[in-house]
Amino acid sequence: MRKIFQKGSFEIIIEDRANPEIIDLFGSTVLGTPGKIRYQFAEVTSKMTAIRNCYYLTIRKGGRLFGTVGFVKRNTFCLGKSYDSWYVRYFSIKAPLRAKVHKESHPEASKALNTDNIFKSLASEYFENPYLFLGDETPPTVPALLYGVVEKGNIRSQQFTRVVGFETIREFCTVAFSRTVLRKHSNISKIEEKDKAFVLSGLADFYRGHTLFTTENLFFNNNYLVCIKDGEIVAGLQANPEIWRVVEMPGFDGFLLMKILPNIPGISSFYNPEAFRFIAIEGVYYKEGFEDCIIPLIETAMYTHKAHFALTWMDTGSPVLSKLQKLNRFGAFSKFISRIPADIKCKFSGCAENEQKVFYDHPVYLSCFDMT
Repeated sequence: MRKIFQKGSFEIIIEDRANPEIIDLFGSTVLGTPGKIRYQFAEVTSKMTAIRNCYYLTIRKGGRLFGTVGFVKRNTFCLGKSYDSWYVRYFSIKAPLRAKVHKESHPEASKALNTDNIFKSLASEYFENPYLFLGDETPPTVPALLYGVVEKGNIRSQQFTRVVGFETIREFCTVAFSRTVLRKHSNISKIEEKDKAFVLSGLADFYRGHTLFTTENLFFNNNYLVCIKDGEIVAGLQANPEIWRVVEMPGFDGFLLMKILPNIPGISSFYNPEAFRFIAIEGVYYKEGFEDCIIPLIETAMYTHKAHFALTWMDTGSPVLSKLQKLNRFGAFSKFISRIPADIKCKFSGCAENEQKVFYDHPVYLSCFDMT
């Protein structure tokens, strides 16, 4: 713990681990965009304590925690080149910290400006040089970048990222799968330790044309599944069980999902918005000609964790998404889960203009660990 700023009753402190206060704050945070799908993570402790190299800028008022934003230091790869990267997440501010809102044409924009100005005045230098978290006051001598994700309709977060100098580089969407009957496939199993290096090598080649590729969260809790044919691994994916509490879902689809479906016998046994169970997917890999193995892998993950839904997040220009769309086996209930468009935001440091252009022109790899 290190205090870096104090002004009146406000103080900003760097924490290098998720203490109970930070976990409680983020666990109580309602995520998503007002007027669209809003939700809470039902369980955040295990992941927040498992994340390595995460530094939290915490804002306190009168000694009480009112806000936090986390910076996860990791290596990412762009076309095979390694970058020092900082993924920005765990952004949460309690309402009492926000300044009074004056009447403007758009109340949400006003809230955004007030909140973001507080964060900017207290912590802007850490967005300019995140190596300050490591006690290094000199600017980095190697290319580095900060990145994060923001829903397009989330005005407050969009405004905040603009204030601290982030740019939109790509767009992504949520991809949903559903199965009313769970099924296990016999040629699919959890990866063995001896096979991990082979799969990591395959993934590095598979995502060589992507940016922001990271292996940091693969094999979490040994949840990587592989498909084996003729004694050879031909496909695989990471599948983490998750539970969300859905707070709001507007529109007719929202009415069905929040009020009607949970009360229908049969459906109510596997769908409950108060405890929405699903599998979060990343690290999808397949050898050429074996893309049809993706669906059995997802189905086996659902069977293993007794979840009737699966979600993944993909760049709208991802070739993997294109393959999934051609397979067109998303399931009957997947259409009710809207593919909300969102932005991948990035702030470059020490990157030449032609180097930055690569991030605009190539699909981004998204980790489900970062989205849940």
